[in-house]
Amino acid sequence: MIATLPLGQNGSEGGASQTVLSRVVRSYPDVRTPFVKASLNIDGGVGLSVARRNSLPVVLLPLFSECQDAAGAIVEAVYGLQQASLEFRIVVVTDSASFKQLRPFGWAISHMQPEATWSGSSWFIYAQDELERVIAAFGCSYVIETSELGISTRSWQNLLSIAGMGLDLPNTSLHASFDRSATSLHSSWRGWLYDVPGGSSTHMVRVDDREWAVEISKNLKSSMVFLQLGPAATSGPTNMPHDIRAGWNVVHMRPLTQDSEDRSEHLPGVLAIFDALSLDNCGILQHDDPRRSDFEAALPSAVQTNEVTESEMEAAYRRALSIWSS
Repeated sequence: MIATLPLGQNGSEGGASQTVLSRVVRSYPDVRTPFVKASLNIDGGVGLSVARRNSLPVVLLPLFSECQDAAGAIVEAVYGLQQASLEFRIVVVTDSASFKQLRPFGWAISHMQPEATWSGSSWFIYAQDELERVIAAFGCSYVIETSELGISTRSWQNLLSIAGMGLDLPNTSLHASFDRSATSLHSSWRGWLYDVPGGSSTHMVRVDDREWAVEISKNLKSSMVFLQLGPAATSGPTNMPHDIRAGWNVVHMRPLTQDSEDRSEHLPGVLAIFDALSLDNCGILQHDDPRRSDFEAALPSAVQTNEVTESEMEAAYRRALSIWSS
């Protein structure tokens, strides 16, 4: 096993960005692309001779904290497929203390700082840089898409192709699915937004004894987000222009715990929503907090307002087109 320590946006299907992994995943989507020879000589869990294993592609398996509930099923599914085929090596990148649990599989492991303890300016940028560093160091040719639900269906199909296995082999890592008719409960802002289905769905997010109600109307063809935060989110979609209701990803996010006036506690959720449902974090953030500096610094691509008007819509469109064409 090789362990490395950290050196210490976006886009996916339908044109909308998804998770912190999506920009990296999009750079390595084609399993037919010849793998890059790893700069580090690793076994990666296959137990083969040096000559044989060095001819095998290296696959990156991200296991972030939001995957905790599904981590066991993800690991078992990947390990079972690897041992049945012996056609790929595994490198794990994780932000949790999981060395002991992963050591028996013989995989290389790289650790990065979790978002909860990150003190830098942007955990997104740090995580993306760290993932790209691991990809370059180990010569990874594919990145598995993971979330709290397991391995994405698309990623599982690609992994089966790499392994040379039948595409009908079931994805045993999938242990949950979204119910459009019920509220889904989540213990993190990360991971689950990728798999929110098109149409309307309701969610509750519980992080560090704080809770938020989140209503999402997802347009699978949209790359813009309209996010109402706080009291404005209780008024529903009737106070926004029809063009937004018809063509954008619309999210209402309101806190259910009122024991703090510090709006900065909402920032991780706001960032996750924009990262998951917009391209390059473009859109409109509606909130009534006069202390806008944290949001403006984190979301320079989004227009912020306390009342949506046609002029704000035009400004958001112009800003998005400028960013996308640059």
